[in-house]
Amino acid sequence: MTMFYLAIEPPRDVATRIAGVMELLGDRSPIPHVTVRAPAELSAQVGWLPRVREAAARATAFAVTIGHLGTFGDRVLYLTIESAGLLSLRQDVLGAFGSGHELTGESLDDRPFVPHLTVCVARGRRSLPPYEDLVAPLRSLPPFDVVGLTVFRRENLSSPYRAWKRLPLANPGPRPPT
Repeated sequence: MTMFYLAIEPPRDVATRIAGVMELLGDRSPIPHVTVRAPAELSAQVGWLPRVREAAARATAFAVTIGHLGTFGDRVLYLTIESAGLLSLRQDVLGAFGSGHELTGESLDDRPFVPHLTVCVARGRRSLPPYEDLVAPLRSLPPFDVVGLTVFRRENLSSPYRAWKRLPLANPGPRPPT
């Protein structure tokens, strides 16, 4: 059962700091990312890919500021993200799906979108592990420029997600050092 999701990858220095905390909190294959379209929402048939590629090609690179820690209940620990460009890119990507005929029917669009970088997800019926002492490396993460959208893919529930396609944004300019 192939699954996909669309996300933004932070630059290597930011991703390394976040991945280190994710590993300490129990994530065996950490992939720091800002979700744009969740896996439950995408069909395994990739007929949507050309339209998403076009939406990315129309978007202009933008800056992202990383804010404070937050939680979704006792299930997800995240860092807030601030960026008007992210909201614009997300709307363009959502528009690429048109009537939704290529979605799984589990759309999360009715819930408010909270731009965030996931740090830890409590799996199964477990709650978040204690994290207060582990998050020091996440304080004062630098802003970064978003120059592309990444399609992540996994082949089955036991395999990790991997970057599958990187879709550059229009006129991204020079990528900051990572």
